Parts: sequence; structure tokens; C-alpha cells
Amino acid sequence: MYKLLMTSRKQNKFARNFLCLFFGSLVWLFSSAKPVFDVQKNITIDFNNIPVKQVFKELNSKTGLKFIYSPNDIDDSKRISMTFREQPIKTVLDKIFSSLKISYTLNDNTIIVKRSLQQASIQEGRVIAGRVLNKRQTALANATVATGLGKNSTSTDDQGQFTLKLDPQDSYFVVSLVGYVSQRVPLKTNGEYTVILADSIRAHWTRSLLSVLVPKGVPLW
Repeated sequence: MYKLLMTSRKQNKFARNFLCLFFGSLVWLFSSAKPVFDVQKNITIDFNNIPVKQVFKELNSKTGLKFIYSPNDIDDSKRISMTFREQPIKTVLDKIFSSLKISYTLNDNTIIVKRSLQQASIQEGRVIAGRVLNKRQTALANATVATGLGKNSTSTDDQGQFTLKLDPQDSYFVVSLVGYVSQRVPLKTNGEYTVILADSIRAHWTRSLLSVLVPKGVPLW
């Protein structure tokens, strides 16, 4: 009888310890779990002709969302004008990214921005053309024209003209020439490009000095 009583007490103690451990684990599990970001929460926010980069900053301040993106996938200098009144966060995001023609994924409270596969496939093998001039509308020969990732490049001819093959990841190209300020040019859907390069500070002062020293009527270059 005594042995049975002791055995029963041990079993009850074991059961109590097991239950305490089980419920304690549940409490720890739920307390340590990350809260799911509520994309259906309504917000009111205005974007009045501001760059995409600033749009992301304001959304971060308003909602706590973080944005991760590559400059090769999005032109963050593009300006946006939109107004939202008590709209779900998801609606705001969908409309913004739809206007930019890019896609995104949400991971916890982080937005990962990426170019859509359809857009990348359209751009694959695309060739653009254009002309490079200075502010005096003079054609610039031997200017370097390179894709955003630098995988492909070419040089302008004597007329300042060029053609350049793009990669699917490219969202802009860069034009550079000694004596001029390099320029980053966002890609557009169609049409040719006319790129105007400004004199570098050194070239500007050299030209100004020569205009004073060289007799009037003698060409500088």
C-alpha cells in the first residue's frame, strides 16, 4: 500500500512538472514570435512631386517599413505625386510600385524591391542610340557611353553619335568625357537620346582664361 502511494505521488509530480514545462514553452514561443506586419492598416499620406527615395523615407517614418533596392532596378530620383486618405498600406504600396512598373515582396516589415521578370525580358538584347553634345551644341567625339553595370560600353563617333546594347538589369547608362562632368541618364521606353554634357570646373575656368588672353575672333578649339 505504501509503495503504491509513493508511486502515485511521483507520477503526479512528474505530470505537474511536465505541464509546467509544456505551458512555459508555449508562453516563451508566443512571446518571442515576431508580430506579423499589418498591411491592411489604413494610413493617410501625401506625396507632392517628391523623389522615390523620399517616398520610401516618408513611408518608413509613417509605417516602420524598411525598403531594400538596387539602383540598377529602380530610378530613385523619379518623382511621384499621389494622395492617399485612409487607405490600406498594401493599396498604397501597390499603386506606387505599379506606377514605377516594378514589383516587390514583403518580408516581415521589409520591402524588397525588384524589377519584374517581364520588364527584364523586354529589355534583354535591347539597343539604344543617341548623340552627345556640349552646351554649345557641338558634337563630342570619343565620349564613353557605358551601361549602368558597366558590362557594355562604346564611344561616340565624330558626330557624337552612339549605339549601346543593354543588359536586362540596366536602368540607366553613363556618359563621360575628359573635361566634362559625367552624366547618368535614366532609360526610357523608346526614342533616341540627346545627352548634353557640362564643362568641368577646370575646363570652364581654362576656357574663360583663354577667352581673355586670346585675341577676339581667334577660335579657342
